[in-house]
Amino acid sequence: MPDEFVHRNNPAGRLYYLLENAKRVTSGDMLDGWRVTLDIRGASEPVVLSHIAEVFDLLHQAEMALSEALGDNSTRLITPIKRIKEYLIGAGLSQSWAGLTNLISDEVLMTVALAAEKLAHAGRTEIEIESEELDAIQSDLEELLRTVRTSEIDPEFKEFLIDELEIIRQALVSYRIGGPTTLTRAFDLVAGGRLRTNAKFTDGSYPEVTERFDNLLVRLAKIVSACSKVKMLTSATLRLLGIEIEPEHRQLADAEQCRLGASEPAATAD
Repeated sequence: MPDEFVHRNNPAGRLYYLLENAKRVTSGDMLDGWRVTLDIRGASEPVVLSHIAEVFDLLHQAEMALSEALGDNSTRLITPIKRIKEYLIGAGLSQSWAGLTNLISDEVLMTVALAAEKLAHAGRTEIEIESEELDAIQSDLEELLRTVRTSEIDPEFKEFLIDELEIIRQALVSYRIGGPTTLTRAFDLVAGGRLRTNAKFTDGSYPEVTERFDNLLVRLAKIVSACSKVKMLTSATLRLLGIEIEPEHRQLADAEQCRLGASEPAATAD
């Protein structure tokens, strides 16, 4: 089945693209295989292990979604997912990657693609973010990381920025495995960190990095808003941080502030 016809907007669809990427890796051990599959080359072993845990969760999500949507008719679709999960449970990180790719036959890929189609028709879907948009954010994030690492800014603030950008970077990887909730968690974490260091962003000391960081946070907020029901909360959070937002989001932010008990809407900039 051509890729463009495989639904990405449910757990089986995400699993299909993960397995397809895994099948393209032709050598190495399990640790390096996951690094290439998830496009996290150079990642430390703990980071890789955290994403492997997300893969196990994805396998479970796909299995449960099919069982709930199709009942007894899900057995044939679930069988290859169970086999892959059972193999991964017993596979060590130093084991050959070929053991996994041998399980990912064309028949298995077609079965998982069919599972994605069944879930889509059953209404078990999520809002999908365009790959181009994710890639653009990823590219700008990597460029900002390089700038921060080579900049001559306060060492403590530099460490903070690198840590926060790394949270976003890992969330973009996790989105392709775990779906939209991973981005929501990342936004909450980064917005919280940004609030705790707000003075560094408002005193004008490091505009070359703070403005780009805030721009990245706004773009992440837009994605979270697009794929969830928290549009007002993300808009209100940006306003609380003093980050300028587009006019169409201002009423949402003001409404949420009032709902949460604010005395009056925050002032808007002309």
